[in-house]
Amino acid sequence: MTKKQEIRIIDHLNRTVIAMLSLTGMMLDGWQLADMVLEAAVVLWLWLPEWRVVEHALLRHAQPGGIRVRAG
Repeated sequence: MTKKQEIRIIDHLNRTVIAMLSLTGMMLDGWQLADMVLEAAVVLWLWLPEWRVVEHALLRHAQPGGIRVRAG
């Protein structure tokens, strides 16, 4: 396993632990609708680097000429 892969795995594990602790903390005081919105914000914030890659790919494909289909 390369150093880059190790760092990525550690980052994912840390993000998962933070998300689970956040969810557990919100559940301890009882479930509310706002908890779902807050957890979505936490997950989006934690996985923001990966979301940027996906967003960039989607924007690149949405531009004119972004998707090329071969004739034939």
